[in-house]
This record gives sequence, structure tokens and C-alpha cells, in this order.
Amino acid sequence: MSFQALAIDWAVQAALALTLAGLLARGQWKQSRAFVAYLATVLVAESTVIFWPERFWTFDWHIARQVAYSTLKLGVAAELGVGLFVGFPAAQRTARGAVLGGLLATFALVVLWQPGGEADHTLIELLLAHGADARLATRDGDTPVELALRFGHAEAAEVLRDARREGFARQQALAQSAS
Repeated sequence: MSFQALAIDWAVQAALALTLAGLLARGQWKQSRAFVAYLATVLVAESTVIFWPERFWTFDWHIARQVAYSTLKLGVAAELGVGLFVGFPAAQRTARGAVLGGLLATFALVVLWQPGGEADHTLIELLLAHGADARLATRDGDTPVELALRFGHAEAAEVLRDARREGFARQQALAQSAS
């Protein structure tokens, strides 16, 4: 690593440390715990590369750092979203259903990816109990039910199908009560 690159790394590390220290000293860390965790993670993970490049200047460590950074950025976005919707209860319920529906679709894509076998319905039922919308679809138009069936999880598909039917029935009941 060149002297110039090392100097920039040290300057960034110092700025991160000062920002983190300022947030902690002023008690502002409570505003966004995920942001503080992100700063601390970047500070520690990047320090490993600076201090021990022969051990941590690897592709695997780079990928691990990027996954951690992206996960924490998602946490920051989620905290901001919660703060935005606190004053709007109806919008908060809608956003909550959309986020949980997205998590449900992600779960169907990632966890149910393994063909055949037994799927654990606990997470599916937990997401549904907290308002996940089983009717939402991925960008490609696939619903969680379709994904579960595609990957051979008939029982999970049945749980999701029942939840989807309940969602449609609830929507129709609301529409009828509004008119």
C-alpha cells in the first residue's frame, strides 16, 4: 500500500473514530443505534486491513465486510422508516405489511430454495402473524406460494395459500364495510 493510500486510510479512520466518539459523548447514539453499529463495524473492520494486511487483505474478508456494511445500512434505513411512519398509523400499518411481505418473499427465495425436504414453518407463521402480506409478489411476479411450490415445499405453500385467502377475505370485508 502506498504512503498516500495509507494516509487516506488513517484520515478516514480518525474521522470515523471522532464521529463515533462525538455521538457517544453527546448521547446522540440513541437516535440511530444501527448507524452507530455501522460506524463501529467500519472502524474495526477497516482497521484490521490497515494493521494486518497480510492476513485481512483477502477477497473473503472483503465480501464479509461488505455483507456486514450492507446489512447495517439496511438497519439504518429501517430505523429511518420507523421514525418517518410513527406519526401516521395507517401508513405505518401499510408499510409494515409491505416490509414483512418483502421479508416473506425473501425467505421464500432464500430459505425455501433447497428443493424438497421439510421447511420450517415457524418463520413463515411468525411473519404472517406480524402482518406480512402473502399476496405480494417479487419483481418477477412470483408470490411466496408460487416460490414454495416451485422448490417443492407443499406444506409451506399451503400455509401461505391459507394466509393469502385470509388476506383477500379481509380486503373484501373492508371494502364492503366502507361502502
